[in-house]
Formats: sequence, C-alpha cells, structure tokens
Amino acid sequence: MAVVRGVVTAFVLRSRVVAGTHYKITYTFRETDCLKSKFKEVHPGCIPLEHHGSCKATVHVALNGSITGFEQGCVLAPPVTGCRGCHRPISSDSEELKPILEHCIHKFNHESDQLNLFKLGVVKKATSQVVAGRKYNIDFSIMKTNCSKKEFKELHGHCSAHKYSSVCKASVFVALNDSIAVTQQFCAIPVFVLPPSRPCIGCPKPLETSSTRLVEPLAHTLKKYNSESNDPVLYKVDHIEKATAQIVSGTKYAVTFTIKPTNCSKESNEDLHASCHIDATSGYKRCEAVIVVVYWPEKVEPLYVSCSETEYLPAGIPGLTPFRSVAAVPHGDGHARRRRQGYVPEAPTPTCPGEPWKPKPLSPPSQ
Repeated sequence: MAVVRGVVTAFVLRSRVVAGTHYKITYTFRETDCLKSKFKEVHPGCIPLEHHGSCKATVHVALNGSITGFEQGCVLAPPVTGCRGCHRPISSDSEELKPILEHCIHKFNHESDQLNLFKLGVVKKATSQVVAGRKYNIDFSIMKTNCSKKEFKELHGHCSAHKYSSVCKASVFVALNDSIAVTQQFCAIPVFVLPPSRPCIGCPKPLETSSTRLVEPLAHTLKKYNSESNDPVLYKVDHIEKATAQIVSGTKYAVTFTIKPTNCSKESNEDLHASCHIDATSGYKRCEAVIVVVYWPEKVEPLYVSCSETEYLPAGIPGLTPFRSVAAVPHGDGHARRRRQGYVPEAPTPTCPGEPWKPKPLSPPSQ
C-alpha cells in the first residue's frame, strides 16, 4: 500500500563551497497513515506509524540558488514484528470505528443531563489494543443539535448541529462476539455563564434597615417634620420599612418608615429627648424621605419628607365580635342588619328552694 512518508529528523553533515554550496545531509523518516491516493503531501493530520527508515543525500546548490546536483540513498528499517498487546494507531476515518462511535454517542445522549441530543463531530485520535477481544481508546468531539430529548428519542437526519463542539475521551471494549461496551467515557461540556454585571457606582443600593448609618439622617428628617407639621405632639420613628443609599456629591438616602406620636407636646418640648416615649395605642403615619449627607463640609440636609395618615386596624379573630350573640334582624330592603342594642335578660330567682337552680329561657319582647 502506497503511503506518504514524512521527515522526522535531518542533519547537515558537511558543506563546502565549490562554485556554489555542496551539502551532505542525513535524515530519518517514518511511515504515516495517509494514503497517497488521497494526499499528495504530508499534513498535520497524518499519524506516524512504526515503519521507518533513513536517507543520505548529497545536494549541490549553485551561486544563483539553483540545485545543480542531487544524489540520495535511503534504507528502510526491517519491519518490527507486531506487538499483540501494544496499542496500535487507527486512522480517524477507519470503518471499524463507526459502530463504536455510534455506541458512544448513544450512551452519552441517554445518560447525560443535557436537554438536547448530540451528534459526532470529528475523531481526533484513536488506538486499539488486542486483549481478549479489542480495547479502543478514542478522542473525539461532539456537537449539540437542535433536537430536544423531549421530542426525539434518537438522532435523525433533520437534526442540525451547532458550530460549537465539546471534547470526549472514551475507552471501549469489543468482545470476540462483537458486543460493544463503553467502559469509560468523559465529555467536557462547556457551561456558558453570564459575566458578572459591572458595579454601578452611582446607582442606589439597598441598605439594612438596622444600619447605624440611618440614625443621623432620620434624626434630622424627624426634626424637620416635627417643626413643620401642625400636630400638637412630637413624633418619633417607630419602624423602618426599607432604605437605599446612593453615592452623589456625598450620600443620598431614600427611606420609607413609620412614625407614631409621643407623650411630648410641642408646647412643652422644642425637640425630642430621652423622656419622649411612643404612645403604643395610637395610630401611625407612613413616611417617605430623601436625605443628603455631605461630608465636607459636614452637612445633613433632608431634601424631602412626606407623611400620610394610615388607619390603624388591629388584628381580630374571625367571628369574635361584640355583636356575635345578637341575632340578625331582617331589614325592610331584604338585607340583614344587627341590632345595635341586644336584649340581655336578667337571671330569674329560684322558684323551688332546695331544688337545683335552672334558668328559664326567655324570649325577646315583641317590638
């Protein structure tokens, strides 16, 4: 079988100038798996085989650069007896690999957690070893197709592959009865992760409601509200719902919080102090405020504060109302309404001394 042979090493033994340059070269070569019928020259995909040899050449190059003389003698090394237990390179387009690779692809598609089916890309390297059967080590690539596993159980001709491929390594054993078993297989499927978003220096960022950074801005905000409101009492912060901080020419805080009236009146107190306590039984107001803190010169300025009344609705158990024992009285328009004053009879006195006292049921008086 005619094959393409490639130079492995080359040595220039001697050169001398005789109306040009006279070279004597010794080099070695090795047989490859590339057939001459398919390839005219050696290319990087040709796999070197065991058969090798050496050559000695004499080349004369004239002053004008043309080769005017060439002599060469090559000797092929005697073939080495085949090693039955050694790994033997296999051509990537060998027919014996076809059923093995189909088995590998089938196994991957049925056992992987990928949502789409994959198909064979190219075979990069393959070797076989004679054991009690044959053992194959194959490096190949697979490509994701547009066929989902939900719609298709197996690959078919309409499944088109994407341009991105993944590398697989497989060890396969083929028994004497031609049964195929994939003993080991690993495929490196790339995971596409979105790059982390760039930090936005000038964007508002959430702030913990318990942060001590909010103490001073809220103190100035509350002082502004108490001085501008028409309420007779001073208010105090009850609960902070949410807050954000934004870097501007300083720090800009946006806070949503609730306030409640205290026991301190404006008439007796100009500002809040330690003796001012929140009235727990009173209602509350929901406020939104924007405060800017400038660090040089040091300044805290509430730009905006707005508070609105919020109706206080205490939680109650369904069915437990003050009127649960009052019967519904039909209204003239067909709707039932409860009587505002229920009829509660007085307990009767015992009618028979010595007998157990039992209250007599009384009906409501007629309207």
